[in-house]
Amino acid sequence: MPITPEQLISQFARLRGLKTPKTFLELAGYPHYENVCSNLLSFYLDPGAEHGMGDLLLRALMECAGIEWKAPIHETKPPKRESTTEKGGRLDLLVQTEEFIIGVENKIWASLHNDLHDYAAFVTKHASEAGLMPERCYRIVLSVRDLSAEEHRKAKDAKFIVVRFSQLIGAIRPLFGQYMPRANLKHVGYFSDLMQTLENLSGTPNSDLQKFFASHGRDVEELNKAYWDYRSQLIPEVQKYAAETELNQFNKDEVIDSIYQKTTLITHVRCRGIHKDQAISIDLTTSSENWQFVLFSRGFSSYKFTDASNLAWNELSPKLLEMLGTGFQRLPNGNLQAQLPADLNPSELAKQLADVVIKVRAALGYSLVTPII
Repeated sequence: MPITPEQLISQFARLRGLKTPKTFLELAGYPHYENVCSNLLSFYLDPGAEHGMGDLLLRALMECAGIEWKAPIHETKPPKRESTTEKGGRLDLLVQTEEFIIGVENKIWASLHNDLHDYAAFVTKHASEAGLMPERCYRIVLSVRDLSAEEHRKAKDAKFIVVRFSQLIGAIRPLFGQYMPRANLKHVGYFSDLMQTLENLSGTPNSDLQKFFASHGRDVEELNKAYWDYRSQLIPEVQKYAAETELNQFNKDEVIDSIYQKTTLITHVRCRGIHKDQAISIDLTTSSENWQFVLFSRGFSSYKFTDASNLAWNELSPKLLEMLGTGFQRLPNGNLQAQLPADLNPSELAKQLADVVIKVRAALGYSLVTPII
């Protein structure tokens, strides 16, 4: 069944509103710090730690790495952080139980420049010293981003399994419920914040929004084209109606207009006296939110910003602001601006433009014009 533009906009507005609030780690400014992330992972990878979530994170990580392990993991040695290897490298995480060992290199945004063969040898040696068989020795690169082909080859050569955080979070979700009865609610909150932070860093898209674009891509493109066709017609319409106002009384040596990129009607009013080569530029611009006038000075014919145009503007803009009235305000860059409702039609805007031009001319010392009845 065809979807109407109103239904399309309504659905998109609802989905766009499903924005993820900022996490505590993001507010603290630490979302991409590998050491901070590794410290938190170390805590939640320990099944016996006070978080009360047991082997949730460890089991999800093993599942992503293709490590089959059915028995509950009740205890590990405290996960080691920054273990120093034979060649002086520093492996981010080392998780060891009585039955297996896992070395984890954690990557947020940094490239995989590490000597993974050195790290692999360290994990193997550590396993051997613990009396573990080589097949119970696992190595994982945990990454926010998708690694390059060269990084994947490097990991594979050193027998490291690559796991993305988006995969890990996806593995955690179906397991979460069964771990909650015994979990420490405070640490559940911290853990959820960490996972959401990592998901945000991974750029995991809103799945509902994905489905919307997959189902209505053509409709969205047609609506977007129709919108821009509509926008591109507005400024020429204003220009046409403006020619029927008092503006038609001015010759091209005093007032000229042109259209810029279909969304801005530029009207130049020539300054007088020593500033006669400069113009007060009145830019009428349309956007999705409003119409706006922006006034500043530049060359009348050249359209260039020069020291002369700056000098003219500094001298003339106070009087212009006074003449234009309360609808205008001075922006931080010195320009004058007024905003108008987006639903004004071209005829009404042409009258507004004529009024602004006449006031600018009056401020510059031109004589009044005969109103059009």
